[in-house]
Amino acid sequence: MISKFMRVAAFVAALILVTSVSQAAILAVDFNGGSPTQAGFVQQADNNETFGSSTVQTSVNDFFDRSNLNSIAQPGAVFTDLYRDFIYNNQADGFINFTVSGLTPSTSYVVTVYAFDFETGATAPVVTFLPTPSTATTGTSSFVAYTPNAAPTTQHQYSTDLVLTSTTDVLSFTALANVSASLRVNGFEINAVPEPASLVLLGIGGLFLLRRRR
Repeated sequence: MISKFMRVAAFVAALILVTSVSQAAILAVDFNGGSPTQAGFVQQADNNETFGSSTVQTSVNDFFDRSNLNSIAQPGAVFTDLYRDFIYNNQADGFINFTVSGLTPSTSYVVTVYAFDFETGATAPVVTFLPTPSTATTGTSSFVAYTPNAAPTTQHQYSTDLVLTSTTDVLSFTALANVSASLRVNGFEINAVPEPASLVLLGIGGLFLLRRRR
């Protein structure tokens, strides 16, 4: 009986995971100073741009690309069009604020952020992401510790996830760096967190399918 329950639970969990992974991002932005845009992303090269129903604003307007850098495209490297360019702030106490409007209020979103620069002169750079203080956005904080001169070999090697919620239609998050000349943000993706009711319905559907297979 326990074995049967474990098989059912594993089956339902797998269905939920596959469903969440296969959902297309609500918004995927490649901060791009001129090099090719990553497939599946939209290009942002200004600090205020609108994509469909969403507007993305940044507190700085400094974009850079390393389109002439072949090292990042070495064998085995992935997501090279995303990781080769970025928005940046080189100040010692620098930060970048990001706002995304046009979302659904009081809804939780997973924000995947990417931070990497192949040629930065910084040592052991760490970029921290958090909900912007004194805004309507709350949620988790996280960080990316990236290795200069080490091209990413997996899509999410230099990324991390935040779970953010806002009482308004605007999500606000901030990026900070531990040392100067290392605050780089390549881009971000936003995905909705599945509602509990949706997960329950998916689980029931999984149980029904498993029953029919017997």
